[in-house]
Amino acid sequence: MQKKHTNDLRRFLVDSNNNLAFEIAKKLIKTSKLDYAPLHIFGPENSGKSHLLNAISKEIDSEEKNIIHCFARSFYLDYIFALKNKTYQKFRQTYRETDILVLEDIDFLQKKNHTQRELLFVIDELVNKKKVVITSSQMHPKQLKQFQSALVNRLSSGLSIPIHPISNSTAQNYFGRMANNLQVSFEDGALQIITSECIHTELREKIEKLIVFCSETKKGVNEDLIKKCIAHNANKKLTFEIILEVVAQHYKMEDGEVLRQKQSSHTAKEPRYLAIKMSKEALKLNNESIASYFNCSESSVRNACKRVDKEFSEVCVSLKKNLLNYMK
Repeated sequence: MQKKHTNDLRRFLVDSNNNLAFEIAKKLIKTSKLDYAPLHIFGPENSGKSHLLNAISKEIDSEEKNIIHCFARSFYLDYIFALKNKTYQKFRQTYRETDILVLEDIDFLQKKNHTQRELLFVIDELVNKKKVVITSSQMHPKQLKQFQSALVNRLSSGLSIPIHPISNSTAQNYFGRMANNLQVSFEDGALQIITSECIHTELREKIEKLIVFCSETKKGVNEDLIKKCIAHNANKKLTFEIILEVVAQHYKMEDGEVLRQKQSSHTAKEPRYLAIKMSKEALKLNNESIASYFNCSESSVRNACKRVDKEFSEVCVSLKKNLLNYMK
């Protein structure tokens, strides 16, 4: 249920477009308290919402706080699973007794009235206990379509902070300074290709590695190298969600059913086993990361992989072909 964190505030680039959100994040990390709750951060894709929330979770988590950080989709699936499996009290206890709740992309909950009502109850209880609640979306709560008015009012009753992508010049200055420190030059036109989208995506790390490579090989960073980085990053990315979709299509079931089969019988667990095995191989992740996503132990990941190798290897080969076709 808890999300893994790879970003921190030291990696967060600040300019006038995100400075307010950044300062509030710094204060929250320092005090573990919100003057106005809940805190809602809203802005378009690649504006740094996830980076900032991950940084908050990482820093506060180091202080041994009880924290839940997940996407709204996970909250929804947990809720549906609890209702179907008569574990609602456990679900309620988990979410309502945490010290900090960070819920990303609540836009996902539009039209899901029962889940919205449950989230309202959770937020009400946590705020009344003076706990920290942070949510995010692409727009201000009052602009969220097909959301119940009570939830909109509750989200709006706290502090809503806009965040926008940094300027292209801020992104270019960042890479320019890095190159200068490593005594690498950007050839004419190369630096100007870089935009703000390069910062809060995987592309940032790729360009950083490119600059280090050019430093070691005593070469300049040219236009073609930057364009290749950007073009490669633009290709469809393989994710957990895509793997779940491929497995679910094969078994004619919903994606969420594959993810929430933890309590099922052995035969019914087959799709889940296969999803775990394919995720480990295709995403090149360690057992800890796989276990975090599937909400299970690392030993369960190892067991699932062994089961597939022993009992479902032919199905796994077929699903891998389906996955390759999906990604074309």
